[in-house]
Amino acid sequence: MVEFRLDIMTLLVLLILGYLMLAILLMLHESPVTSKRAVRVWTVAQSLKALGAFGVLVAFTLENTPIRIGFNLFLIFGFALEFAAYQVYTKHQRPYLVPLCLGALASLVFLAGSFFESPWQGQYWAATAALSFGVMSAGAAYVLFRWSTEQTHRSAYVAILIAVNFMNFVISAIRAWYAVIIDGHNFVTPVLTNELMFLWNYVLLLLNGIGFILLLKEQSDRLMADLTIRDPLTGLFNRRHFDTELKLEISRFERGQSSFALAMIDLDHFKQINDMHGHQTGDWILTEFGQFMQKQCRDIDVFARIGGEEFALILPNASMAQAKEKLESLQHQLTNQEFIHRGKRIHITFSAGVTDSSCSHEFDGLMMQADDALYEAKANGRDSVCGWRFQARTG
Repeated sequence: MVEFRLDIMTLLVLLILGYLMLAILLMLHESPVTSKRAVRVWTVAQSLKALGAFGVLVAFTLENTPIRIGFNLFLIFGFALEFAAYQVYTKHQRPYLVPLCLGALASLVFLAGSFFESPWQGQYWAATAALSFGVMSAGAAYVLFRWSTEQTHRSAYVAILIAVNFMNFVISAIRAWYAVIIDGHNFVTPVLTNELMFLWNYVLLLLNGIGFILLLKEQSDRLMADLTIRDPLTGLFNRRHFDTELKLEISRFERGQSSFALAMIDLDHFKQINDMHGHQTGDWILTEFGQFMQKQCRDIDVFARIGGEEFALILPNASMAQAKEKLESLQHQLTNQEFIHRGKRIHITFSAGVTDSSCSHEFDGLMMQADDALYEAKANGRDSVCGWRFQARTG
């Protein structure tokens, strides 16, 4: 039994060192696109848990109750801050309220055990601490699950974190049950039960830490990749990504998979808006117009800003007539849309030229046709949509 205990203690010390390494890794994480606040909160949480775990081990070795109480509080608030870090990461409105309230409540309940002398005092402390850890882990699992259902991108690391936190909730519940039922009736030696439960807790939580770091790395890589295909002002796709997507659509069409339409779009009188209201207002108009158009597009459509006030739209599985009808509908909606910046109402219209894959299936040819149609739309008085070889005037 002594050898087994020493082996368990050695593993626990190694796991605690692992926590400290996780905290250091998080502290050194310098990605410009990762939630810095979530990283800082998580780093503090891991440090508190590492310190608390070490203190609890010392308390068990020295059989010192005050040390055990104090460092269990470190553990409780470490779990609370870890819960808060997930709330920060998922952009919860009040990320600290619930975790810190739960941490304070758990601490008060835990400290209440020191005011009465009872043979069950040790079991009370063990059960309270375990339930506190379990509730925090369950909260983290719920927050991550709810957040993941709202994301278009499904991350395997989020699924792992949900599973690990849920498993820790289960292990903590078993730990509390052991403390009250089994330890209380001397079915199993308290030392063996405590060591095994601590070991399981820290193995799972170390996996939790590794999963969080991998999730941050995945987020950073994805966002950094996204920056290369996004326009920094509007957040729309940029010219580089648009060219790539148009070539892909041409390739699909040549393989007989699908047809598509292409529209070139230009904001009307944008130079006048800049001259009258300033470039800051002009930037705001570009962003608002981009968001308006993006909301009206299908998931398969590609809407991009290709320069200045010029935009482009690829509509897979659509003909020229369907694209014209769609854009004319958008023009009508835009007329009824209010754009107010710094108390000034600004009227926005656009002109568009449309072509489709039946007219050409070459990149340069399609771009030239759409440009020619856009030129015709502007020549017709703007606020109009023209198709290549056809002209259509709205309003």
